[in-house]
Amino acid sequence: MIKKIVPIGLLAFAFAGSAWARPSSPDDAAALLNKANQMNYEEQETAKIAHNKASDNQTLITYADTIRGDHEANEEAVSALSRQKSIKLEGTNPDKVEKSSLKDLSGGAFNDAYLDDQIKGHKDALSMFESAKGSYASDPDMKLYIEPDASSAAGASEDGAKPATSCVADER
Repeated sequence: MIKKIVPIGLLAFAFAGSAWARPSSPDDAAALLNKANQMNYEEQETAKIAHNKASDNQTLITYADTIRGDHEANEEAVSALSRQKSIKLEGTNPDKVEKSSLKDLSGGAFNDAYLDDQIKGHKDALSMFESAKGSYASDPDMKLYIEPDASSAAGASEDGAKPATSCVADER
């Protein structure tokens, strides 16, 4: 009996594995590009807030300006790819930014909260792009967009935000 169960179990696992690696549908690509578009919007808007609230903290101002520029460039890439794929991008939702507690903070409390938000947001983005990698193996355009973004998000959360946190702490 066990000899029959093991091959059936392996067969089921093989089919499940191929389903996980299946090419994504246009709806999946639309969802991914719309999520990336929303993330870009939120990053740009919170960077504007940081630029204005950082006041005398030049390190944080420079970091916020860099984040804003990076996400403006990424937004352009998302727009170009969506046009190429004939995917209509939905409008961005301002709720998360408008309801953000960052607007009520100032000084060191703002700096800490903003950088914590950056680390969390970039880790979330990295996770999203990493999990999407296998879905677009047969789509060179989506693959090209996803792979550099996954490494960019990794760099931002590990090499960008964390050192900035220590630099900002020194300036408080």
